[in-house]
Amino acid sequence: MTAGSDLRSNRRMHRRSVLAALGAAAFAPTLAHAAGPHRVALSDAFLLLDSYLALPPAERSGFYIAYLARRDGKPAPDVQAAIIAADGTRISLVLGPDGLVTNLPTLDQLKSKAQFETQGAPFKFGLELRAQMPASTHVDIAALFGVLTQVNAAISKFAEGESIGKLTVAYFPDAGAGRTVFPDGHTTALPVSNFPNLGAIPYVEPRKVMAAQSVMLDAAPSRIMLGGPPPPGHG
Repeated sequence: MTAGSDLRSNRRMHRRSVLAALGAAAFAPTLAHAAGPHRVALSDAFLLLDSYLALPPAERSGFYIAYLARRDGKPAPDVQAAIIAADGTRISLVLGPDGLVTNLPTLDQLKSKAQFETQGAPFKFGLELRAQMPASTHVDIAALFGVLTQVNAAISKFAEGESIGKLTVAYFPDAGAGRTVFPDGHTTALPVSNFPNLGAIPYVEPRKVMAAQSVMLDAAPSRIMLGGPPPPGHG
């Protein structure tokens, strides 16, 4: 086996592990970056982004992939990194205070021979699948179900025939608590799960409460995360 085929095989294995982690509610699957100076292929640094951007817009309108720089489980907005084009042009990575990458590479850049260069201490990118919905204390159940349906169709394409668990749950970080609201006015409390570095998160599994109209939250969530059911014991 050649070095090139070894690299492709390792990339496929890593891709499968990331997809499996997304479906298992592991917040969040990570891509490790060694201490710099260090360079890797741009598409390896932002795994799955090329597949996401290659989807027709109508097939990804309801969700997006967020890449967050983390170090020791905490946001690392001080990460020093850049996209290096084939001609040597450098574009510094821009991160928000929570470590969110705000200037993701384009599909053309990902398909090119561009590289990702890091400096300084090692870090990881955490990946989150997020609903493309406004942060609100009121979330429509049918709309959430539609987003999850679209996400699972996309993941089936990303997996290229591999068996991957379905995403069935919407999580509401920083929302406090919440409840589902039914047409007759009665409500049921949302379950809550605890995750490392994220704390207690209320969540809903839309397919199990399709008779409900909406989710009402105590506070607007910082984002709506999409994943599989929480592992046993995370309640």
